[in-house]
Amino acid sequence: AIAVSTADRQEIVPISQQQNRLRELLKQNAKGFRAALGQTMALERFARTVVTLAESNTDLYKCDPVSLLLSCFRIAQLGLSPEPALGQAWLIPRKGKAEFQLGYKGALQLVYRSPLVPAVRYGVVREGERFEFIDGKNFRLVHVPGIEGWPENQGKTVAAWCIIDLRSGGAIPRVMYLPEILRHKGRG
Repeated sequence: AIAVSTADRQEIVPISQQQNRLRELLKQNAKGFRAALGQTMALERFARTVVTLAESNTDLYKCDPVSLLLSCFRIAQLGLSPEPALGQAWLIPRKGKAEFQLGYKGALQLVYRSPLVPAVRYGVVREGERFEFIDGKNFRLVHVPGIEGWPENQGKTVAAWCIIDLRSGGAIPRVMYLPEILRHKGRG
């Protein structure tokens, strides 16, 4: 049992009761979830995944139920899975609220749904590897990874890069150097 905040007092609620409350909340909103999920995932599987997440991270039970429900709807509307092994979307408990966080694999999933994008290339630049980036209309990005590869080369990260190839023949480059990566990380 864990403490769960109710409207006017703290009460001890067994986890099985919390699971039932969460299942009931999902069940009460089944019609909306079915519409949001469409053909991407069966509602029963989605609900089981959410309950399993809450079982493995009981702080989700402590979150405001409306925030948890809205975060689940956001994941469903994007046609992603909250399954941690897939890394598409995350339910994160923060300051009593459940927050949706898009995973990089979820971002890739969304990009690949676009008929404009045939490929995405990306990499992490480690200390000692050759890397050159010149921005502009005719950008140039050269990354020569070390021959030992990952995970053997776990040297200090210098930068991360991504190139989104477009069907039109163009490309969109993005490079983030370590200070910018750390600023984003610091924001949660």
